[in-house]
Amino acid sequence: MADILIIGGGPAGLAAGVYAVRAGAKPVVFEEQLPGGRVNYTDIVENYPGFEPTSGMELALKLAQHAQRFGVEIRQEKVERLTIEDGVAVQTGKGSYEAPCAIIATGTRARTLGVDGEKELLGRGISLCAVCDGPLFKGKEVVVVGGGDSALTEALFLTRFVNRVHLVHRRDEFRGAATLVQRVRDNDKITLHLSRVVKRFESEGGKLKRVVLASKKGEPDETLEVEGAFLYVGNTPNTEFLEVELERDKGGYIVTDERMRTSVGRLFAAGDVRAKVLRQIATAVADGAVAAVSAVEEWLH
Repeated sequence: MADILIIGGGPAGLAAGVYAVRAGAKPVVFEEQLPGGRVNYTDIVENYPGFEPTSGMELALKLAQHAQRFGVEIRQEKVERLTIEDGVAVQTGKGSYEAPCAIIATGTRARTLGVDGEKELLGRGISLCAVCDGPLFKGKEVVVVGGGDSALTEALFLTRFVNRVHLVHRRDEFRGAATLVQRVRDNDKITLHLSRVVKRFESEGGKLKRVVLASKKGEPDETLEVEGAFLYVGNTPNTEFLEVELERDKGGYIVTDERMRTSVGRLFAAGDVRAKVLRQIATAVADGAVAAVSAVEEWLH
């Protein structure tokens, strides 16, 4: 038994753990991968208040160590199902856990394009993580698909290793921060392919060989000879384990009020998994703090 089950050990979940302990509760945090979540796979974090630019892995480690110093129990287990009866119960591959309430902080996963050749070539030239796989393409040409902060950041990161980054975006203007856009435009190793979308991926010998781009303006298709492709085309919330009907927005994100309460009593949501305007480490930490305080006040006191 615990007081609060926190599903997800990223910035939101770890912050929730710290605030829960400070409020006198006993939380358990479940994280199937590394504590810190997807922050571990971010090259450089330069917009988290109070920190000089730091590697994502270093920041993730500091977040986890901070939580553990407060006595937050972190279990490296994947939550397979969550149900509600008298309280909240979760099932993992290692056992069952119960508590009066829970905070869902499971974040998101990268979305794919759904075009020809993609499924077969994932892990064979197509990657969802430049920080993980970028060094494997040293001296080669690669494609980055996307127009937000993640795509721009990872395109810049890849220029450390590759000869050429082809940045493909379906619009004429990027959605990312102005500072990142300017850095991308100023980088001689990045070639922009705007108003273009990936039509298909082609292989030779079981590995990615080329990417065919279609124009959004009726221009002829364009073929790029590349050995790597990195996809940053949005995210999908991680909620498959929930066996509870919650209110969600059209993207599948969990709807909460300002106290992080979901449409179902006993359940709170925090971080990137919830419907919100801005998904950043800073906002995830704030969500986690609010969720923990709300959970303690409403279900434990």
